[in-house]
Amino acid sequence: MRQLNLGTYNGNATVNEIEDGDVTVNTTSNRFILQLRSRCGSITINQKIDQHSTVYLTAFGSVGR
Repeated sequence: MRQLNLGTYNGNATVNEIEDGDVTVNTTSNRFILQLRSRCGSITINQKIDQHSTVYLTAFGSVGR
C-alpha cells in the first residue's frame, strides 16, 4: 500500500485531499482547513493541529497520532 507524507499546512486556506493509502500530516496552523480522506489506509498526525485550524479526517483504517 502506498504511504504519503503531506507535510505541513499553514495559512488561511482550505484543502480537500483524497488519497488511497496511508497518509501522514505533520502540522496544520494559522486558520488552515484540511479535509482529508484515506480510502484504503490510515491517517496519522505527527505533531499537532493548532487551536485555530480545522481538520476533518476520514479513513478506512485508523486515525491517530
